Amino acid sequence: MENASKALIIAGSVLIAILVISLGLLIFKSTSGTTAQTQDLGKTLEVQQFNSQFLKYCGDSVKGSQVRTLCEVIIAHNANSDNKVTINDSNRTASQISDIRNKIKTNQNYAVKQDVNDSTGLIYNINIPVEWYQLD
Repeated sequence: MENASKALIIAGSVLIAILVISLGLLIFKSTSGTTAQTQDLGKTLEVQQFNSQFLKYCGDSVKGSQVRTLCEVIIAHNANSDNKVTINDSNRTASQISDIRNKIKTNQNYAVKQDVNDSTGLIYNINIPVEWYQLD
């Protein structure tokens, strides 16, 4: 009789241990998914923050003064970042971007478009409709 009661106590302890381990695994799985979601959200916010500095100057009818400011933003960004933003699909120096800036008429509207990298979601190029023959 004594052995039977000890066997029941041991069996109950084993069942409780299995229950505790299962509960621990369940909690671990649920929190690991949350961590991945948090990382994805952080990456999305970084992309939005990066792109926002350029998007406010893009559109179908952007004033020349805003396009000039965009050129200055690109110059400042490229000086401090590894993710360079090009203008009209060409890597340009700060002085070349300044030349483009100086050729933009402040009283004219421009259709400024952005190109986004499909894999990263980051803007990598800004298209400013300045005639190629104006860019010596």
